[in-house]
Amino acid sequence: MVKRELVEMRRAEPAAVESLLEEEVAEWSSRLSWQRPRLLEQLRPLVVRGNLAGWLLALDGRPAGKVLVGEQGGVCSLEMAYVSPVWRGQGHLAWLLGRAAADLLAENPDQRLEAGLFPFSREDPGGLLRGAGFHELWRDYMVTDMPDSIPVAAHPLSPWPDELAEPASLLLEAYRGSADAECSAFYTLPDGCRAYLKALLSGSECGGFSRPLSWVHRDGTGALAGLVLGTVLSPGVAHLAQIAVRPDQRGAGLGRSLVAGFMDAARRQGIERLSLIVSRGNATAHDWYQRLGYRPSEPYVCYWRPGSPAR
Repeated sequence: MVKRELVEMRRAEPAAVESLLEEEVAEWSSRLSWQRPRLLEQLRPLVVRGNLAGWLLALDGRPAGKVLVGEQGGVCSLEMAYVSPVWRGQGHLAWLLGRAAADLLAENPDQRLEAGLFPFSREDPGGLLRGAGFHELWRDYMVTDMPDSIPVAAHPLSPWPDELAEPASLLLEAYRGSADAECSAFYTLPDGCRAYLKALLSGSECGGFSRPLSWVHRDGTGALAGLVLGTVLSPGVAHLAQIAVRPDQRGAGLGRSLVAGFMDAARRQGIERLSLIVSRGNATAHDWYQRLGYRPSEPYVCYWRPGSPAR
């Protein structure tokens, strides 16, 4: 029987941690066409100094996986959970997540805790988390080659604004009471929405921000009514990172116009492949994206345990 051990990152060998990070980034590139060189640049100094928060998974004394700990807006999260391919399908990912969550909750039993990951396997990563009171939401990473025919935007679109106050307010309003807001607490906080958008624009989340692929629609009063934010994951690959429509503007095809604007701009930029992530529970959007040619490529799963912010 394989011996499992959870090793604090600050006590792990830097070379082992770096090797796992490089392996994960390479797999994101090969499976998702998602290049993350800036991530490695940001994490390497933390690894060397022993300042990276999280755990390394050792199996029979050998490094086999890892999970990092992050915090945004007072909400603690398990990030970049990863197990090397040779060790998959044996329940190690579920054990890693369950043990890491248990250690964090032992310090603060009432805190909110979130996690999100690409399992990169058919195994169930959430068995121990569900048993500890976590909720679960599955999404699909969907991709398509640039189609010959693209929908025409029926609404006028304007360039992405320089200030984030309006887009952040729109996100807060658009996601209020949604399943996405349940699993990602930043959608419920003004500062959280602003911090999330800043992360998207900085390139630390979802590839590099592309202003030519990002648009907004304003209503007759000039107020922001909808937005779409596009990024570039790798040469020739664009990602629809965020879309939002104000509740009182729904039902008139604005979301379709925003997607059409993103796709048309991507084609004009020479993009050859498109991707996005959509919740499986959002059947209307899921089916419409499939009619546009998008197909599920990899599952993505979110876990969350309700509670108070860590601070």
